Amino acid sequence: MKGKLFVFLLLFVTFSLVYSYTSFTGAEGKMMLDTNGVAIQAHGGQIQKLGNKYYWIGEDKTNDYKPCPGIHMYTSDDLYNWKDEGLVLKTMKTQSELKNDYFSALYGHLSDKEQYAIYEDLWMGEGGEGCVIERPKMLHNPKTGKYVIWFHADGTTPSTAGGSNYGKAKAGVAISDNALGPYKLLGSYLLVNNDKYDHSWDNIGGHVRDMNLFQDDDGTAYVIYSSDGNTNTYIAKLNDEYTGISKSGNNPVEGVDYIVTFVKNSREAPAMFKANGKYYMITSGCTGWNPNPASYGIADKVLGEWKTIGNPCVDNGASTTYDTQSTCVYKVNEGEYIYMGDRWFSNNLRDSRYVWLPIEFDSEGYISIKKYSNWDLSLFQKIKPFSIITQLPTKADSVSALKTSLPSTIEIKYIGETKTEKIKVDWNFDFNENLIADISVIGSLSIGRSIVHNVQIYDKRIIYFFDCGSESYGAGQFYINLKPILGSKLKNLVPDQTYIKGKQAGYSSTLGGTNDNVDISTKSGGGSDIWSHGFWAHNGKTINYSFELDAGTYYVNEGFYEWWNTQRNMKITVKANGNQIGGINFTLGKTDTRNQQSVKFTLSSSQVVTVSVSKGSGSDPVLSWISILKNN
Repeated sequence: MKGKLFVFLLLFVTFSLVYSYTSFTGAEGKMMLDTNGVAIQAHGGQIQKLGNKYYWIGEDKTNDYKPCPGIHMYTSDDLYNWKDEGLVLKTMKTQSELKNDYFSALYGHLSDKEQYAIYEDLWMGEGGEGCVIERPKMLHNPKTGKYVIWFHADGTTPSTAGGSNYGKAKAGVAISDNALGPYKLLGSYLLVNNDKYDHSWDNIGGHVRDMNLFQDDDGTAYVIYSSDGNTNTYIAKLNDEYTGISKSGNNPVEGVDYIVTFVKNSREAPAMFKANGKYYMITSGCTGWNPNPASYGIADKVLGEWKTIGNPCVDNGASTTYDTQSTCVYKVNEGEYIYMGDRWFSNNLRDSRYVWLPIEFDSEGYISIKKYSNWDLSLFQKIKPFSIITQLPTKADSVSALKTSLPSTIEIKYIGETKTEKIKVDWNFDFNENLIADISVIGSLSIGRSIVHNVQIYDKRIIYFFDCGSESYGAGQFYINLKPILGSKLKNLVPDQTYIKGKQAGYSSTLGGTNDNVDISTKSGGGSDIWSHGFWAHNGKTINYSFELDAGTYYVNEGFYEWWNTQRNMKITVKANGNQIGGINFTLGKTDTRNQQSVKFTLSSSQVVTVSVSKGSGSDPVLSWISILKNN
């Protein structure tokens, strides 16, 4: 008996050690097991801390895509090891299950009609039919004491069997008195409808697909979701109970109760968080289960203007977000945030992995996500964010002038500390000295870290600056700032215009709508930067600008932003009187957000110069802005 007991204890200890973690596998993406040694089923989920315990809810993919069992929850004391708390919102196979003890306690007080509506939303189905529950998120409401779950409610119902799995596209809302449930479904709902926006293949407004929740410091909560055929992102304030959308009067008011952002950018998988007084949102493109480059935006207010920054991933694999899709960003402590991503295996969804990575902040508040493997929370001490006390220049007359104005030593202060340190910095100027507008300079610090400093170059040689598409969407801030700096030296009095002979300059391609027989159309974009909007060419057409120029030496600078996650091989051609006098070939990468090209050319006499952006191979060209600089 003693021998058998020793073997049992040995097996028990070994079993416990195997399923006890002290680190995250990170980009390696190994299977995460719960404390029972079973694969965790909490995909598309969210983590938050309530009291001294962490709660993680997500999609249960035990049966792969279908049938859907419900929403699963796990708890932890340390973020590494997770205890299975079971299904906190369950689905049902038959309507008769509403009469069993579990469902009767939740829905027994409802009328037959109301119970049937619950059954349709929670119908497990079979043979490829049934409900779809995706991206569940949970908040605790401090006013009501309730715990509230929102999720993307979709799939088929007993009355729509055989239909689309993503035709319903509503927001499911459930509540509980206990964080561990059970949660009572209140229903599924369409949300904000604004016919000002193109609903794409949704046909009607209000549909909800990939979504998330965000709770601000003052307790105000928001739902963030993809809508209008996934083309637009909506951010809507929740009511005091967190069970619906806030309304100013009878209906939600745009700019007060909700906003529509990243318009026509086709983003999904939103993950919002707040750091250092700024709001951040990481999103993915729309490529189904396949990964794509992430993008993030920053705003001063949740319902304010969101500025797209670009892909936060910086290491090899950035073009697929290290084979993940964003689901949540969790705040561990001040300045310590974890990116939570799903690595989907579309042919075996139950085996999809969780990739958690630390988010790093630079001195200007921009973020980066690096490809760490097997890391633990102590890493945050090594990547602790700091602020730069030294006042660095934010604008310059030229790149060469910027070189002389950046210091060789800077003073920094780590977040949470009072003392400062002086650190040596080596600035990298390995780029074209004729660049203008937004440029980023990397500084290598003597402490083994680096900083990225963003500067605006208002070069005095600029004689034209056209902010493409600004006739429709307004001028970007760079053009607005440039006008008073250059005064009469800037020859275009408006941010963009069509070229007419004698009018000196403008776009000479025909502009129109998507379905018109034209050369180019305008790409809309939120924000006041010069990159978010511009022109895109139709089916082999070119984007042309014409300039009436005197004799002299010039540079044409052009800015490019890849809005649609596509690699483009493009050509810039400069012609005068039909003869090419300059040009380059270049590639706009899938994740390029501020690509600038510069071409030099010389005129021996006054001529009309046409600058063309055309397709080399692949997709048609795009253009955010164009500028002409004249050497004195």
